[in-house]
Amino acid sequence: MSEETIPKRKRLQKKPLRAPTLNDVAEHAGVSTATVSRYHSNAELVGEERRRRVEASIATLEYIPHGAAQALASKRSRTIGAIVPTLDNAIFARGIQAFQQRLQNAGYTLFIASSNYSHDEERTQAETLIARGVDGVMLIGLDHHDQLFERFRQKQLPYINTWSFRSDSDHPCIGFNNFDAAVRLTTYLLDIGHIRFGIIAGITRNNDRAHDRLQ
Repeated sequence: MSEETIPKRKRLQKKPLRAPTLNDVAEHAGVSTATVSRYHSNAELVGEERRRRVEASIATLEYIPHGAAQALASKRSRTIGAIVPTLDNAIFARGIQAFQQRLQNAGYTLFIASSNYSHDEERTQAETLIARGVDGVMLIGLDHHDQLFERFRQKQLPYINTWSFRSDSDHPCIGFNNFDAAVRLTTYLLDIGHIRFGIIAGITRNNDRAHDRLQ
């Protein structure tokens, strides 16, 4: 028998398991797809009994919502961007951890980027976050690229400056006044008799926190 007459067998391939859909959850829970969708957008709007059924079906079916589809439908990505000066300094770790926990409790995911104390890099990272469709941005400090805030305004994107506070700031901010804190510390040391001081400061380039403390 020649090779041409030998029947060729097709290798059987297992079909990949189909991921459960929102329709599957609705059918399993005995509710409408609108109820499941409402549960994901704001669970408090769903009655307690139906909410328990939806939650049980999600757990049973191991359903994972499609993030892109949800963002398209709600026009919200439920993601927040945070741009920190560096990832090489543990001083930001606890704040970012707390921020992420609060966001997670509210159903949001955190994207983190680093500017390496560069205004240009910070602006580049901000553009990347905007392209990702984040719903808001958290920044560190008050000293940023001039065009950054204009870009946020153009996109109508909420933002906040953290770790620094000035009552006369043109931008929303929360934190502490580093200049006033340094003045109070110095005054206290003078009051108890100290006259010679030394200080170990952080990077002052594009770092208003360290700059204000040194002033």
